[in-house]
Amino acid sequence: MWLRQSQQRSALNALREALDAAPVAERDALRQSARKLQADYLARAAAIQRAKTIAQDASAEVTRRVQQFNRENLRPLNRLMSQINLSILSDQAIGLDLEVNRDSIEQRAVASNAPSFVSQLDPLFVHSEGQMAALAVSMLTAASLTFPWSRWPALIMDDPLQHNDVIHAAAFADMMRNLVRERGYQIFLSTHELAEAQFLRRKFQAAAIPCTMVHLTGQGSNGVECRIDQMAQSLSKAG
Repeated sequence: MWLRQSQQRSALNALREALDAAPVAERDALRQSARKLQADYLARAAAIQRAKTIAQDASAEVTRRVQQFNRENLRPLNRLMSQINLSILSDQAIGLDLEVNRDSIEQRAVASNAPSFVSQLDPLFVHSEGQMAALAVSMLTAASLTFPWSRWPALIMDDPLQHNDVIHAAAFADMMRNLVRERGYQIFLSTHELAEAQFLRRKFQAAAIPCTMVHLTGQGSNGVECRIDQMAQSLSKAG
């Protein structure tokens, strides 16, 4: 009996301490305070559960919209990139896939003859510099055709043929020619190789496409000096 009373007094004291109640607080007052505290905790738990549900619903909606964006936007872009790759790359097994995650757009290497884990690697570790340069051209061209961002159809490229051989250069020139003829594009590109510029110019000349070469000859007293060479002039003057 004494032990039971002692345990009850200890439980009451522990309850008073938990409720921050006065040492002389009676059982009824403690019971009311405990019920009020319990109601507060239950209300907080319900609010947390509602917030958790809202967060889960929001996360599911973000996932749904990301998947919808991949389906409606990136899949057509990836398909067009693959088609362009067939025209400018000699190895048809090489490519890139784009995929949107929650906070970024990831590039995935495509190499059909490689082990499956290769698709999880950075494409820079899989493809050569020349292949990456060609893939960058196909990505830019596919994006311009899939998502026209200007009423002026044009491509501006800095040294797009770096690290590529004459086969890729010819394929690139053919693709640019088709963009000009069929889509009314204007093409602006720079190159450090005069022979490369002359080669591209001959390709355009053969297709009766107007072409202008601008030679940056160096720094002059009034700034950068240049020489403009129209297609109507002879190729010998371009040198």
